[in-house]
Amino acid sequence: MLEAEISLALREERELEALEASGEVLTGLDCAGLELRRCTLRKCRFVDCDFSGAVFEQAAWQGCDFSNCRFGGSVWRQVSVDGCKGDGGQFTGSRWRDCTCCRGTGRAASRRAT
Repeated sequence: MLEAEISLALREERELEALEASGEVLTGLDCAGLELRRCTLRKCRFVDCDFSGAVFEQAAWQGCDFSNCRFGGSVWRQVSVDGCKGDGGQFTGSRWRDCTCCRGTGRAASRRAT
């Protein structure tokens, strides 16, 4: 369901809003430029996905794994990241404002976030 919703939002050039997903697994998905607002993702797994230039606003990531994903140039506003894993994540040029990150693990490949 989540992959279909993301693909449709990108195809229609619209934001993905007020979605809740749990236990979804997405691999190698191109989510570049995705706008995700007021969404809650629980225990979802994103592997080798590209979120370059994505916008995450008023969202919650709970217990998610986004290992080896690319977030270059992404924008994070009022996002809660709790208990997530992000080994090998690339965050170069990402911008974080009013976000909360706790109990997460990971060795980011690049962390030059502002």
